[in-house]
Amino acid sequence: MSPETPQPLKATEAPANNQSVLKNLWAIAQGIIVLTGYIAVIGFLVFTQRLKDTVLISYNVNPQQYIVWGVLALFYFVIANVPIIVVFASLLLATGILDVYSLEKTWKLGKGINRGLRYVTHTPLGYILALALVFGIIGATSKPDSLFPVVASSKPRQIAIVFKEDVDPKNWRLTFVTARRTAPLILWDEYADAILVRDETTNTIVEIKDDVIAGIDDESSLPTLAPVATPTPTETAKNG
Repeated sequence: MSPETPQPLKATEAPANNQSVLKNLWAIAQGIIVLTGYIAVIGFLVFTQRLKDTVLISYNVNPQQYIVWGVLALFYFVIANVPIIVVFASLLLATGILDVYSLEKTWKLGKGINRGLRYVTHTPLGYILALALVFGIIGATSKPDSLFPVVASSKPRQIAIVFKEDVDPKNWRLTFVTARRTAPLILWDEYADAILVRDETTNTIVEIKDDVIAGIDDESSLPTLAPVATPTPTETAKNG
């Protein structure tokens, strides 16, 4: 008997599975990018609408700042409208489940959720809801200074600004310890060409351009050291 011819190995499912994983990861990445874009747009709208008449406004803003403002605006909106969100989601879910039951005569939670979501994503209700969300999110940020993370911080960063040249304190609503150095200030935010600081003494927020700043001294991370007394030549001679 002649030996049997070996059969070719069948292709495994590994390459297909790997390709599926890559497709899923790519879909997730696209979703994150789109969601981040929406949040950045919301942050830009909130920032320009709420701060347009204040000293806090600036168009030299790092792009990531819009994302931060968008996240904060969404957070304030959710906190302020928890009951409304719960009622709306419950009604949407109940409508979807009842719709599925009327068609299939059986209760299916998963299909009910999908059906409810389709009311938002495939009907004019979605456009109305998106418009209401935009106005609701802008309205939730009623206080302009609430857009800055430092407000929620229990230990805000304190700094002292050192100017390049002597300044007249009368021209700044800041507290100075010398002609060039300010008293400790709270770092409010950083723009591309300036920083925002808050003076707790005068209770004001001031924007300082980078081109007038010689240095920034961190007053919150390092302990204050007592000055070391340097002995005079006479004292040194006596001790020697």
